[in-house]
Amino acid sequence: MDRRLTALRLGLGFALGVTTSAFQASEAAQPEQKIVRLGFVSPVSASPTQDPLWIRLRELGWEEGRNLVVERRFAQGHYDRLPTLMSELPRLSTVALITNPRNPGERGMVNEVASAAEARHLKLVIVPLRDSDSLQSALQQARRAGQALLLLGDPVFAEHRQEIISFCSHHRFPALYGLNDFVQAGGLMSYGLDRKPIWRRAAEYVDKILRGARPEELPVEQPTQYLLTVNTGVAKTLGITIPESILLRADEVIR
Repeated sequence: MDRRLTALRLGLGFALGVTTSAFQASEAAQPEQKIVRLGFVSPVSASPTQDPLWIRLRELGWEEGRNLVVERRFAQGHYDRLPTLMSELPRLSTVALITNPRNPGERGMVNEVASAAEARHLKLVIVPLRDSDSLQSALQQARRAGQALLLLGDPVFAEHRQEIISFCSHHRFPALYGLNDFVQAGGLMSYGLDRKPIWRRAAEYVDKILRGARPEELPVEQPTQYLLTVNTGVAKTLGITIPESILLRADEVIR
């Protein structure tokens, strides 16, 4: 019988609930290599080739497809708002979305964005990123194909945040990001998770686990708070007027 492990992932990093489950998996490793089923819940996509959780599990001898079955579920319900925001920018009809095809968690998000873009009569051009070394090539392709750039929360983009922001600034290429770190670092606009309450909630879960609660018995929670952040100074540099409808809804405006 497969042993079922439930991993909680809260926030943009992984909470100790996940780490606890991962260590339980390592302790349960037996020579006969029983197949373990791991439930993985996350508010954002996470690349199995770069995420610390999956890297550590491989180091401990757990490999998806060999002795590990992973059931992934990712937060839904806010990615459809990204095309909605972009459709409100003046004279914008075509958006380029750079994706990471190696990230299985991103597929559902891309479908959600594509459906929302179609509903808003916004043309969406998908540009696949082969690897991090081809980022500049993907950015150039996106710039040729679209009037603006859309990036989700894949870790590879976060790792190259400054490179992406510099490219967009140099080429006056407006971009909407899934992580507000980009706007804090000089990007135009973002719509993504408010991580502070996530980490606070993660601490409460860790407290329960340390006091003896079984991780698989704790309820799974999805994040509900998202932040719209706009940098009007960057907008002015790019020659873009942010509509009042967006500014009034913004949780933070950087001037």
